[in-house]
Amino acid sequence: MDLLFIEQTYSNDGQHAFNPRMLLKVLVYGYSLGLRGSRKLADRLKEDIVFMWLSARNTPDFRTISDFRKDKLIDFDNIFEQVLKTCFALNMVRVGKVSLDGTKALANASKNKAVFRTNLKKQKELIHQKVEEIMKEVESADEEEERLYGNATPHRTGIDFTDPKVLEKITQSVKKIERQRKRLNKKKAILTARESEINKKERIMRKDRNSFSSVDKDATVMMMKEGYIAPGYNIQLATEHQVILDYEVSSNRTDQKLLKPMVEKIKKRTGRVPETMITDAGYGSKFNYRYLKNQKIQSYIPYTIELGTVLGYLSA
Repeated sequence: MDLLFIEQTYSNDGQHAFNPRMLLKVLVYGYSLGLRGSRKLADRLKEDIVFMWLSARNTPDFRTISDFRKDKLIDFDNIFEQVLKTCFALNMVRVGKVSLDGTKALANASKNKAVFRTNLKKQKELIHQKVEEIMKEVESADEEEERLYGNATPHRTGIDFTDPKVLEKITQSVKKIERQRKRLNKKKAILTARESEINKKERIMRKDRNSFSSVDKDATVMMMKEGYIAPGYNIQLATEHQVILDYEVSSNRTDQKLLKPMVEKIKKRTGRVPETMITDAGYGSKFNYRYLKNQKIQSYIPYTIELGTVLGYLSA
């Protein structure tokens, strides 16, 4: 494999680093066994004969393995494409019968930090209601001031401003109105800031989602495969003969909307159009059937009939 994009990140100064090819082999093999923790991989290098053979008896510690993954494997897509090209060269794949499926992966975020579109909508409606109430109070204050002054000012006739009692009464009333206006303007500014924050959250959520996590803004609240609701991701994998042709980490919780993007990614990465797409009923929709037909791709996707439609057929 061409690992120049990794090797050129190393400096010529200091001691010799562990061979990046060796570290990459250890990571890939460990991931294939479900070992993702750097400490577990470091332990296997001293206990497992296969890891010992792959590493040529080198024993980098867990920090070295972790730093290599974080700092050097930034362009993992490059490695993926090289492996895929090797599979094509060995005739392991040809983009014929492609299977597509998705699974939900739990995000590293608390479900208590979830933000829902319906809640944001209710909060915004409540803010608009409070702003309307404030504007009514402002109008009421203007009417009260108009009642006190009318068309008169200290430079016009109509009110005897020389009378101390009249002047004191009007002054107190005007100060009260000014305090009320300041209080109302402050409340309105706070509400305006809250609405601006809600608009910011709606932009983060985008139009294609109904929720997100305030801790992990790319995570969407969805049903996990274990049967509970939590922030997570929809992982899409397109395979042929157990070889991954392409993948996607999506914040869209429904599979139906991800078939077309996945097919387009496969076409772009491989330069070939799948002959057949095989999926489960989660991808079944008229839009997807029409899209695959226009692309001249044969499809094996079961269509889920709604219960009401079934009962209608039975009653008929």
